[in-house]
Amino acid sequence: MRYRRNEKMAETIIQRYKFNSPNRNVDPVALTDSLYYMKNAFRDETLSWNRRPALGAELVDFETDSPIDGTYWWRKKDIVVIVSNGRIFSIDSSYVITELSAGVSLLEQRGQCTFIEVKETSSNKIWLFIANGGRIVYTDGVAGGATKMVGADDPVSCTHVTQVDGVLIANDTSSAIKKQTWITAIVNAPLTFTGGEDYTAPRSVDDIVAIIEANHIVYIIGTDSVEPWSYTGEETAFYQIAGALIDIGAFSADSVTKYKRDIYLLSNNREIVLLRGYTPITISFPYNRFIQQLETINDVKIEVVSSLEGYDFLLCHFPSEGITLAHNITLYNRSNGEINDWYEWTYWSGNAHTQFRGINSVYAAGWGDYLIGDRLDSKLYGFSKTNLTDAGTTVKIEIVTGHIDHGIWEEKSSDCLKIKGKRGETAVEKTIYIYWRDNGDSEWSNAVENTIDSGSLGDREFIISLFPMGTYITRQYKIIMGDEVDFIICGFEEKLEVISA
Repeated sequence: MRYRRNEKMAETIIQRYKFNSPNRNVDPVALTDSLYYMKNAFRDETLSWNRRPALGAELVDFETDSPIDGTYWWRKKDIVVIVSNGRIFSIDSSYVITELSAGVSLLEQRGQCTFIEVKETSSNKIWLFIANGGRIVYTDGVAGGATKMVGADDPVSCTHVTQVDGVLIANDTSSAIKKQTWITAIVNAPLTFTGGEDYTAPRSVDDIVAIIEANHIVYIIGTDSVEPWSYTGEETAFYQIAGALIDIGAFSADSVTKYKRDIYLLSNNREIVLLRGYTPITISFPYNRFIQQLETINDVKIEVVSSLEGYDFLLCHFPSEGITLAHNITLYNRSNGEINDWYEWTYWSGNAHTQFRGINSVYAAGWGDYLIGDRLDSKLYGFSKTNLTDAGTTVKIEIVTGHIDHGIWEEKSSDCLKIKGKRGETAVEKTIYIYWRDNGDSEWSNAVENTIDSGSLGDREFIISLFPMGTYITRQYKIIMGDEVDFIICGFEEKLEVISA
């Protein structure tokens, strides 16, 4: 936040607010130029406040009475593959359902799914392999043709599958010994683990919880370390990369995900880490204390929402705590880490914020559609900012600032606060609610309600003026918008005078 202090204390100060990233790592009283938190919102590249994307109308229901456990865009087939209650389905661009698993729960456990395509040279087929903690299942996309891998040398309890140059790679958590090894199928013969290779990750004695390929490097991720391996294409196909051991581990199998060439994980010390090359970068500093105070995180699930109307988000779901945290990957990458935004995305239920309804999103690039599963049942929804509700339920935005003091620890008289923004196009007037509390008071003021009229077509900019606004040394604001309308808040300006020097 920038300010101009009036030396004579007689002239009016015009103050434009420019807030830093939300920060839950410190007490809000220490935040004089930052936001404290943003619920169901995100900041764009101008740092304006936007309503988050929402779950739209139900597109399909797979009727498994179980949540969506995995989604995958299969570009070559022009289909989306969906897993629910161990059964495997596909949908086409008309949202016609085809079951690939013939009504049988082939995937033996519930949990996040990993997917990988590998070509089999002998049949000239491209198979999609799916793992989520039990036997690997593979399919060529034909109705009823999905098959479980039950060979003597096939993994029994596999959470992760990946591939490098036609070599299918998997882990196996079925025994103490196998938890410290990873295995490969025969090159270009992904259905055959017999005759493949076993590798031990020997530089640390921890168990393997995930295997991720990024930039042609295979990352063997354990509970206490990460070992990068490279592929040679020769008889001994993989070797450990010298000097590349990373002394940080992943909390669990579902706490790891990949986006492009980067890996994200919840580390063994409860921090969200970006693994870029061989360098671990803790990105959760603004929410570290918040995360580390959670009681139950064993069921954490991490995923990336990518290419969603120009933005990428990392979603960290903590189901037992009823919390979903969202990290703005796009702002972080474009600002070289200078803007590190974290938000809280929720589902408004029973007049309270509960856990975000969506899970396991997928961008069907060939259709231009963004889809997201349901964490409560087997429904699939569209996911977009143009959706005004979460499957018919209000999306309630709540934004709280730190304790603003304008860099002047004197009493100030606020003559007028102006808020500049833009609202979506509907014929109905909408209401924004503004609260504040001064000088560390624990009680919020009564809400000031401001009606944002519908405006004329193509002219929906608004300026809200609040005056007079009383006196304060420090002031904290809370802004709530629960109406069904897309809106942006892009600026604050306050006119004030310093009362004493």
